[in-house]
Amino acid sequence: MLMRALVAAAAAVLLFVVCDTDEVMVDGDGNIYRTVRIGNQLWTLENLHTSSYACGTTIPYIAQAGEWQALQSPGMCYYRNAHNSDSLAKYGAIYNWYVVDPHNPRKIAPEGWRVPTSEDWDTLQDYLSIRGYNWDGCVSANRVAKALAAATSWNNSMVRGATGSDPHKNNKSGFSALSAGYRLSDGNFYHYGSRGYWWTSTEVSRSHAYSRNLIYDYEELGTVSEDKRLGFSVRLVREY
Repeated sequence: MLMRALVAAAAAVLLFVVCDTDEVMVDGDGNIYRTVRIGNQLWTLENLHTSSYACGTTIPYIAQAGEWQALQSPGMCYYRNAHNSDSLAKYGAIYNWYVVDPHNPRKIAPEGWRVPTSEDWDTLQDYLSIRGYNWDGCVSANRVAKALAAATSWNNSMVRGATGSDPHKNNKSGFSALSAGYRLSDGNFYHYGSRGYWWTSTEVSRSHAYSRNLIYDYEELGTVSEDKRLGFSVRLVREY
């Protein structure tokens, strides 16, 4: 009986610290985003799809591959330049790193929010891992991909514990990450349905910055230093 009570209490704690909230975030275009609290962090539940900074200034839209390839200043686009409003609301827009550069005087995040640092993502990963959100229940490894990935949009995988394996078991954290694909520095689009990449605000060098990723046939939340010209999704985290 005591063991059952302890398990029930632990489950109640998890429900308290991993949950949707009533707080919302509003971007520079006036789009409203739901949020999810995971531990002491509050994250937006959807990828950004704003075409403006928080101050209202328009972010340059770069459609042509050659122009994107040469760009070393802020730019955004939509996957394969599709403008379907339902798709944009679900999967979000794609931004190069110069948009989220913390030295950019124009901020994509409204007051009280920020583009997460690599350390913010580490906090999220560690919180889930040590509380049993790894797909196999272990508490000493990075196997949190399924807990972060949404139950839809991912290609199927036979790799046990990957985001594309038994996707109906995904998203125990409520983070609802989607495989929105990305834009390479050559200006072409890749991996819609199989990969999701998110920029961090953490710079590595003059040409590279850290990103986080989920891949349909991997069990880990990946960390990669990428060319700043690449186009990735963006989530925001609440400042406390």
